[in-house]
Amino acid sequence: MTDLGAAKWVWVAMLVFGAPFWFTWGIVPAYFYEFFPAHVRYTGISVGSQSASIIGGLVPLFATALLPVAGTWPLSVLVIVTSLISSLTVVLTAKMHKGPATTLTP
Repeated sequence: MTDLGAAKWVWVAMLVFGAPFWFTWGIVPAYFYEFFPAHVRYTGISVGSQSASIIGGLVPLFATALLPVAGTWPLSVLVIVTSLISSLTVVLTAKMHKGPATTLTP
């Protein structure tokens, strides 16, 4: 992109590749809201998203260290495994969904 000599193409690429993430992050809080009862909702969503950020943030470091040692095939396996885990999670959460979470009474 930077070889084109115009900064506008960098901005266009950021818009094209960034927009799907913006739309996804717009619905994620409403999606998570339905999986936690009210008394643990804030903690459940916070722990889940922060854990994912920490683990996801370390993946590029792991990939960069692994590439010179083992080549590209382990990274391909990493992408395939994480894609399968994500797909399985979507299927399982769709089956578990029973409607909005309610507050549990003691």
